[in-house]
Amino acid sequence: MKYFPLVWAALWRRKLRTWFTIISVVIAFFLFGMLQGVNLGLDSLFNILSTERLRSSGRINNNQMPLAHLQQMKAVPGVKAVTPLTPVIGTYQEPGNVVLALGIDIDAWFNDIYPTMEMPKENVVAMQRTRNGVVVGKASADRYGWHTGDHIPLQALNVKQMDGSSAWDFEIVGIYDIPRAPQWATNVLANYDYINEARLNGKNLVQQYITRVDDPANYQKVATAIDELFANSANQTMTMSEQDFVRTLLAQLGNISYLLNGVVGAVLFTLLFLTANTMTLSVRERIPELAALKTIGFSDRVLLATVLVEVFVLCGVAGGLGLGASAVVFPKLMNTLGPYVGLEGLRIPVKVYLLGGGIAALVALVSGLPPALRAMRLNIVDGLVSR
Repeated sequence: MKYFPLVWAALWRRKLRTWFTIISVVIAFFLFGMLQGVNLGLDSLFNILSTERLRSSGRINNNQMPLAHLQQMKAVPGVKAVTPLTPVIGTYQEPGNVVLALGIDIDAWFNDIYPTMEMPKENVVAMQRTRNGVVVGKASADRYGWHTGDHIPLQALNVKQMDGSSAWDFEIVGIYDIPRAPQWATNVLANYDYINEARLNGKNLVQQYITRVDDPANYQKVATAIDELFANSANQTMTMSEQDFVRTLLAQLGNISYLLNGVVGAVLFTLLFLTANTMTLSVRERIPELAALKTIGFSDRVLLATVLVEVFVLCGVAGGLGLGASAVVFPKLMNTLGPYVGLEGLRIPVKVYLLGGGIAALVALVSGLPPALRAMRLNIVDGLVSR
């Protein structure tokens, strides 16, 4: 610690240059946190997706399917349970608070299709006797301060009621959780029959069917059987596993992983050159001072350490600020945009921060070691002459 004032003085020798470098590092690690938050955060989503659940949607332009498909799908060999799904996308209190209420068969959902979602049995019973009842994910309940018995007034963006109003009122009868991935407990689950009866348009239509198979090994066989069942109808289906369904949606945006990794790589590569240039200039300007320090007894190792500490402080503090900023902005962005694409539960995994810390240390080492070695090997006479 006795050498830290020396490090601090060297760091702020050129204040403007230091500030520009800090801002560049902060921006670089902010982008790293945001982009890798999406890239690696999707892994947590795939961890709760399964091949034992199938998603069926309209094959032609993703058209809605008739409710009559439900009983036929239940009769397909290998099918354990099926629920229809229709969404009500609405805003809660403020335009930026987008909430997705999914109309489903609540009994099939919790008892057969998503048994990993934990909720007391009495809440399922309460849903069956409360026409406009909903159960909400714990993550959303914590965010909005919802409790059992509260009402959720939504201004729907996609579904109007019979009287032409866009206002929907739901009553919370329970809160569910997903212990394996609590950040994804974000949905508002309503009774399909209530939404179907109350809506103005689209009666007896279903946006999607979710099927649970009795043997995950046969999911492809069951998916094919479902699609063949409606192959000659006007409402053909396209059925795939839950994992494949999400991958297909993401694939429509391109190779996200490749794109994000490419952007992150370019940013960090540029950052490495920027930091290396800053440290090289800093040490070059201080050659006479470093020679003077050697003259009064500073060892080669001490000079090496002071230069390395300088760049580690620069990258560590600025990198930490960038990652911290991404930790604040990322959930707000997902809460605003996520409901439209089903990614409101996406959060930056801890490993992104750990990886970011490691990269900050690596950038500091690679960019700081050459000038630090130059300082260590500096000849006193040559250094003083350069004054």
